[in-house]
Amino acid sequence: MAQNLFRMHMLVPGSEVIQAQDFELSPTNTQAEDVCELFHRFLVDKPAEFRLRLPFLKHDEIEMEWAAAPGGTALCTFYEDDSPLASAVLLSGLDANSDAQMAALYEAAILEPIYGEESKKVLAFESYPGIAVALLGAAPERARAMQLFYASLASVFFRQMRQLRGAN
Repeated sequence: MAQNLFRMHMLVPGSEVIQAQDFELSPTNTQAEDVCELFHRFLVDKPAEFRLRLPFLKHDEIEMEWAAAPGGTALCTFYEDDSPLASAVLLSGLDANSDAQMAALYEAAILEPIYGEESKKVLAFESYPGIAVALLGAAPERARAMQLFYASLASVFFRQMRQLRGAN
């Protein structure tokens, strides 16, 4: 995969297929840039772990739970009315050990209990960075919104990880 891309794998309840899509680390269209900027401003100066409402959403009361770990990995879950909509693990590829530990945690806590043994495939990335997303309580019609949220968040996070490591 090109250095300016990241891959997203997404599991949707009732589907046997893992949806895979590549995204640009730095979006080239204005709408995607705007959403990334909203997430960037939201994440600035936040601690490594938090759960807060997304203040830039006008109609939804969505909360984001975030836990970043050393080595360029993170877990993120979006909630609405205290019910999880979707959960994801972000793996930057900067530290293979950190990626493996966070992927194992995500698999044990989210994937296997909800989706079963076959769900391991969602963590099989040919190259990094990569984000694995599991829709939980989100209605199928909200899958696109969750994909947009996670793609924007991953873009911001992976670019920040590269900057911290001095890779352009």
